[in-house]
Amino acid sequence: MEERRPPQFRLRAIAILLGGICCDSGDGPAGCTADNNAIDPVAQTPSDRVEVGGTQIWRVRWDNPVVGAQYELPSIGYAIRQGYAWHYNKFDLELDLDDADPAHRLYTWPSFAGTYGDDEDMFQFESHGMKLEPMVDGEALSSIATASGIHDAWNGPELLLEDPLGNTEGRFQLDPAVGLVPLRVVVLHGGPLTAPGFFGPALSAGWLSHNSAELLIDDRWEGTKLTNTMAPYFPDFVETEWTHRPGTGQVASAPIAGGGRHMQPDRVFDQCDVQFRMLSYHTCQVPPDILYDSQCLGSLGQTGHANTVRNYVAENCDVPSDVAKVIFVGSLAGSNCFDGTLNGAQVRNDVLITNMFAGKTTLAHELGHLVGLNHTKTSGNLMAPGSGIVLDEEECSTANAVAHTMQAAYWD
Repeated sequence: MEERRPPQFRLRAIAILLGGICCDSGDGPAGCTADNNAIDPVAQTPSDRVEVGGTQIWRVRWDNPVVGAQYELPSIGYAIRQGYAWHYNKFDLELDLDDADPAHRLYTWPSFAGTYGDDEDMFQFESHGMKLEPMVDGEALSSIATASGIHDAWNGPELLLEDPLGNTEGRFQLDPAVGLVPLRVVVLHGGPLTAPGFFGPALSAGWLSHNSAELLIDDRWEGTKLTNTMAPYFPDFVETEWTHRPGTGQVASAPIAGGGRHMQPDRVFDQCDVQFRMLSYHTCQVPPDILYDSQCLGSLGQTGHANTVRNYVAENCDVPSDVAKVIFVGSLAGSNCFDGTLNGAQVRNDVLITNMFAGKTTLAHELGHLVGLNHTKTSGNLMAPGSGIVLDEEECSTANAVAHTMQAAYWD
């Protein structure tokens, strides 16, 4: 029989810092600086630790940083990550956030596949989906988001994770070098449309769901969670499986991950310190001839149907017009009768992406136009034909400047 610890024992979950701590106390050896953040950036998140008025902050260049720490397992617990699922036995571990969204929690999971609890008594965990907002100009302690680990085991109360120094939260800011572009996502649905030589299938309201859009724009990974109980243990077994993460289904993919329908624009524009934020998500039912265009509109130019879609959305879909929109549509007209379709388009302050023809880089390419970039013939460039994602120094300078202008127009 497994031994339960006495009720007066206070289980202490220890987060071993990933930020390079080398001290056992605030007075460490020469050259050693204690990090008082209990949750830190992980994975490839570009970040610097800064101290402002005695407060240590992680200043990061992703508006949705990947964060986490190390977790010491309960004596009778274990964790497994395999494929698209992970399991926590005799405990649960979530991340409590105070960021750009109302206070909420995110799932955590082991950063690497494997089984933890026999030979290894701890594992690195991470979480995706924090949202940072721009700092207020001249206010060094503005727009700080916090994250704390929340642990429960042995049918006891929830406990805050503590690092070896007793700290329980991590603090994060978006680096002011980053330009954050606000967007409203609009998913059109309806249909079908049948015409000579053309068929556009019916699209439901959820063909690109809210969770899918959050993954694509803001790297928020989601899953389905089932918690089993067995006296005297609660939770006994916590089983979770990803439903939305890069490479899952046909939603989104980071360039380094493979799989999926679209590359995440943030990962493409990291090279320019440009990020994108979905402010709101909308669905709108439209007539079949708005959702799809089956004809060549050469007399109206390449953006003929795109303008029709934009105008319809503005007049009928109840979407605020304060920032740029990304409109997901069935199909768009091309520039002439020999080129009757488009993968996507950028018209004025909006981007349109087709369900039928968009490629992996279409969304990033059209957002490139939104932040001031023009077409080029340079092979491998994001703004050239093909699926390249490279941008040169001049293009990055332009994109970053435009992104900062769009950021200021909304947040300042």
